[in-house]
Amino acid sequence: MRVRLFKLPPEDIEAQEAQIHDVYRQAFAAPPYNNTEEGVHGFARTLTHHIRRDGLRFYTARDVEADQLVGFIYGYTSRPGQWWHDTIASSMTPTMAQEWLTYALELVELAVVPDAQGYGLGGQLHDALLRDVPHRTALLSTYDGETRGMQLYRKRGWLPLLPQYYFPGGEKPMVIMGRQLHP
Repeated sequence: MRVRLFKLPPEDIEAQEAQIHDVYRQAFAAPPYNNTEEGVHGFARTLTHHIRRDGLRFYTARDVEADQLVGFIYGYTSRPGQWWHDTIASSMTPTMAQEWLTYALELVELAVVPDAQGYGLGGQLHDALLRDVPHRTALLSTYDGETRGMQLYRKRGWLPLLPQYYFPGGEKPMVIMGRQLHP
């Protein structure tokens, strides 16, 4: 497999939606995620809104020999008035929210198909997303357990800020993680 990373503008994201949804489906089908087709449809609806957010950065990983998408990552500037930002802010102390949510990049999604996992592709996507961003901090939420994602985030300096976090209506324990980018 020969993989190349591509930075996509919003109009190109829309043209590749079916492949992006398929990567998401494959990456999160197995335990502990156990994502259903309903979850994939929810992701698709959310992505439609997210690609219009300020500071959007979206990268894909494509197997150029097979001409197949095998991974993606995206994030954008986290702002008051956005559901995730406001939900997390309400769970932090004012000082913590000021430190972590002021001019933060929200890493929204990182997905790699199972056949391409374990080769450093997630790390390459991660590093591409954070390269040269102007944000002070970066934040993300991920399943609070020993997953490849968790291992990658710890290895790259992410700190748990809110462990055992349950989003409203959520059934799985998540962890909110942060990483300082620029002082």
